[in-house]
Amino acid sequence: MDIYNMTHASDLDGISSAAMLVGTYKVPLSNIYFADYTEERFQYNLLRIRRDAPKDSVFIISDLSIGNSQSRQFFALLRYLKGRNNKIVWIDHHVWDGKVINAAAKFCDLMVVGENARNCAAELVYRILCDSSRRYSDLASIAHISDFKLFELVGGAKVRKMAMGISGIVGGKAIKKTDSMLRKVVSAFSRCDYFPEVLAASYRQYLKEAKLGLGRLSKNIFCIEYKDMRVGVGFSTGLNSNEACDYIFEKEKCNLAIFVNTSKYTAHLRRSEGIDCARLARHFGGGGHPYAAGFEMSKKAFGEFTEAKMTAFVEIVRNALAEIY
Repeated sequence: MDIYNMTHASDLDGISSAAMLVGTYKVPLSNIYFADYTEERFQYNLLRIRRDAPKDSVFIISDLSIGNSQSRQFFALLRYLKGRNNKIVWIDHHVWDGKVINAAAKFCDLMVVGENARNCAAELVYRILCDSSRRYSDLASIAHISDFKLFELVGGAKVRKMAMGISGIVGGKAIKKTDSMLRKVVSAFSRCDYFPEVLAASYRQYLKEAKLGLGRLSKNIFCIEYKDMRVGVGFSTGLNSNEACDYIFEKEKCNLAIFVNTSKYTAHLRRSEGIDCARLARHFGGGGHPYAAGFEMSKKAFGEFTEAKMTAFVEIVRNALAEIY
């Protein structure tokens, strides 16, 4: 029986989930689809899946990072897969609307879905599907450190480099090129090679671009004070979302950071304490979990990120804070 996997393109959690499945079940790399919360990438995957036409197979969804606004396409995917007699397994740790989970249960043969403050998706994949040996215990730990931003732990510095390398791969390249590079990383991870040359080269390139990105970010940070919340909103490109948000945290001494990637038209949210940033992301049609979340922005609506457009977005966020929190 063939196995397929759709996972998150942009972080170590999704890439690690795919690698465990590839290594454990010999899943062909061509059967891996990389998703995020952008409409473009999800539509690209739908076209690929219909072209590949899985039938009588197992389709595993892991660490799915899409916005709630894409739920219609998500259910179209589930109906298509089930209509071709595929078994559907969905393993995730993000916050999902209860209605979405209940509706998806009609299609899924196995679901472990919903907010999980202790385990990221790769850890769940490891324990539920790939725990026949201890082979991927280190990879599960790497994913945990990255997804919960525990870089101060032993090994955290190397994990941060790995995460930045992934950011370098997914930043600014065409989807087809990006996916080709991600498959090489997945292949290496499946062999327990956790810093292959494709990732190391991307990390080196990322460092060059990040200097410029941090320079732009330092000049384009706004601060919002609301109740007991201090929210920093920064605009730039060419940066890992964790690094960008850490910079905003440090500069603004805030407890919620929002990094807007102005080339990808995506917003990335991170919290330092006490705030469920996924609630704000869902307000804008995105998703995630309390520690990290994100959403896609309308390129047509924003156009170029002029100072006036950035200021307008900050006011939109300010109004959303008052409505949500």
